[in-house]
Amino acid sequence: MPQVSVIIPLHRRSPAFETCVTRAAAVAGGRHEVLAVSDRDPGELPDGVTPLLTGSPQDTSPAEKRDLALAQASGEICAFLDDDAYPRDDWIERALERFAADPDVAGVGGPGITPPGSGWRERASGAFYESPLGSGRLRFRFVALGGVREVDDLPAYNLFVRTEALRAIGGWQSRF
Repeated sequence: MPQVSVIIPLHRRSPAFETCVTRAAAVAGGRHEVLAVSDRDPGELPDGVTPLLTGSPQDTSPAEKRDLALAQASGEICAFLDDDAYPRDDWIERALERFAADPDVAGVGGPGITPPGSGWRERASGAFYESPLGSGRLRFRFVALGGVREVDDLPAYNLFVRTEALRAIGGWQSRF
C-alpha cells in the first residue's frame, strides 16, 4: 500500500479545523503522515499530526501552504483537505483503490459534501452548491453523482495526487 501524505493548510484554528485534524489523524491511523501547515503556531495537535510553519508574518495562501507541505511530504501520494472539512473513515482506502486500478491515473478526487450536523448556514450554502443552479456542469464537485468520470478540473479539497506528478508540474505554483 502506498504511503499517503495528508496535507491540511490552516487559515485559523477553529472547531472545524479541530474536527478536521482529529478525523484525518484517525483515518491515517499511523500508517500515513498528516501535515498541518500554518503561518502561526497551530497549538496542540492530535498525535500523528505534524505542524509545518511557513514563517510568514502575514497570511499566506492555501496554495503556498500546500507547496510548503509538498516539499516536505514523504508519501507517494498527497491527499488534500481544507481546514473546514473532514474525511470519511474509508477516505484513503477508496482513493488508493482507484490508483491501484489504473497506474496511469495521476489524480483522484471526490465531492465536497456538506457534513451531517452542519449548521443552517453551511446547509444553506451547501444546498446552493449542490443544485444545478449553483454549480451547473461542475455539480459533481458537491454531489456524489456516482460512477467514475474523467475530468480536467478538480477542487483542492478531497483530492489525491501522485506526489511525483505534482512535483513534475511545479506543485500548486503558489502565485496562481
